[in-house]
Amino acid sequence: VKRMLARVVVSTIYDEASGENAEKDFDQRIVNKEVPDEVQTVEVVAGGLKSMAHLLRASGLEKFKSVAEAERLLKGGGVHVMQEDGSYITLAADAVPPPSGTLLSLRIGKRTFVNIKIT
Repeated sequence: VKRMLARVVVSTIYDEASGENAEKDFDQRIVNKEVPDEVQTVEVVAGGLKSMAHLLRASGLEKFKSVAEAERLLKGGGVHVMQEDGSYITLAADAVPPPSGTLLSLRIGKRTFVNIKIT
């Protein structure tokens, strides 16, 4: 019932195609727990990054308004690195940032995905 209502509301406000796309995105991200087709990529300059918390704060993502907030998410196990086989590794709070030229594919929480390119 909720799914049908959401599709009708989105289709009414926008158009039928938007309703179908929203439902497809919901199924992919929430039901099947897959990585979305479009993932935001953020570039971060490597200079002066002392820890992963500093790297996450430098990314400018809304979830990381401060280094303390980034540390809290890291300590709580809320930041994961996606490996090539699709499995995840939880980042430790005291992890050292990777070197320049690295691309990190992160899952933050349950539903946020981002690529961070270190330059």
